Amino acid sequence: MKSEEDWDVAILNVRRAYRMAALYQRRLLDLLRLTTDAFGDHRFLQWQNAHLKQPPGIKTNPLAGRFSWDFLPLHSFTLQLVPSATDGKVIQPGETMIEIYVTADSELETPEPNQSGQKDDPDPSDWVAPEQAESTISIFCWHYKGQRPWEITWEAAWSKVSDYPEDEGEVTSARENDDLVCTFLEWPMSEFMAADDPKPFVERIRHEAAVKLGAKI
Repeated sequence: MKSEEDWDVAILNVRRAYRMAALYQRRLLDLLRLTTDAFGDHRFLQWQNAHLKQPPGIKTNPLAGRFSWDFLPLHSFTLQLVPSATDGKVIQPGETMIEIYVTADSELETPEPNQSGQKDDPDPSDWVAPEQAESTISIFCWHYKGQRPWEITWEAAWSKVSDYPEDEGEVTSARENDDLVCTFLEWPMSEFMAADDPKPFVERIRHEAAVKLGAKI
């Protein structure tokens, strides 16, 4: 785009995109609140950007050293819910952490270092067309099946997890501890956003966790 007229059209689309994104995020957050409420005896622990850094603070210069994507934090993110009774204590036998993973566009991935060892701001112009990408929501269940307490908190355990299941229904063990097992279910974002009540999604992962992991959530 070189001419002022081209930029007029582009910026009009930006205004439309921001308004649509705000409406999308409001609906998404409302449904996620109902989803977390449906888990009952679990509480919010933390949220994380899925592929990039957390949003910059007010002392961070947005003109240097940060990706443009860092300022779009709800693009792809996770919410972690832990048993309400934990309250920062070490993980107890039979406890389960719920992780809700939101992906607005499957083309955004964690940047890999380039030839100079630096990471580049993800460039959407290199991605497939939006029609070919996917938007999904996944619910992961991390269950500790050990017989003794694991001397670590859920927050610390999550930061060490690297072995996510790749396929629905698959069960994996965390590299740090074979007794921490995980499975998940995934849905198209449109199916989740169209739901009047997210409880059926919660019931499905409860059933999956019970069958695959022996977890009661």
